[in-house]
Amino acid sequence: MVLNSLSDNRERIDSVLDVGASTSPFPNLARAHGYRVTVMDIVRPKTLENNIGFIGGLIDQEERMDLRNNFDAVTAWAVIEHCRYPLVAAKNLVSMCKPRGFIILTTPAVGKFGDKYALGYSPWYIPPEHLTLISPKGMEKIFNPLGAKIIEFGTFEITRVRKMLRRMIGIGEGLPGLVIKKIAPDVWRRVQCRRASKIREIHYFIIQKES
Repeated sequence: MVLNSLSDNRERIDSVLDVGASTSPFPNLARAHGYRVTVMDIVRPKTLENNIGFIGGLIDQEERMDLRNNFDAVTAWAVIEHCRYPLVAAKNLVSMCKPRGFIILTTPAVGKFGDKYALGYSPWYIPPEHLTLISPKGMEKIFNPLGAKIIEFGTFEITRVRKMLRRMIGIGEGLPGLVIKKIAPDVWRRVQCRRASKIREIHYFIIQKES
């Protein structure tokens, strides 16, 4: 799906920076599709092909002024929720992207019906691994002041069946929680603090930097 999104804008996208690749196959796949790919991470992934560039560093700890306006697309798969300073990370993602370029990222989905009413807290919030969960409205508040707007977002899933099953889990968690919150709010609050819900949806965002 993501490679299709890049392909739809192929005439405008040549160089791609993938942040926090770790063991992800994405950099190698993007390179195989003809993109010029660079990876930014703490250490160079062992699986990375030799013809892919590498930059050492953390996206939320240093402004990479040397990389300003360098890439047509900047990707960050399941990265921003790990950042201690997500506002700094967002600023650097936008800074590295060329004007009219794209920032594409995924992060745990929050702010949906199931998340609001489930009898349990989000299983995605697991410090010190996951530190920040950001809703679509939160993403707007972060990126809009940086001159970047969300042009598309939705639920990220490998297959439609998995997407449907995850949505059913969200409804199954949310409906009982909504009822109990209405009739016994104290019980809802106690249970929500003690139990992890089974909701594990993921959002994707395609963000375009303004000129």
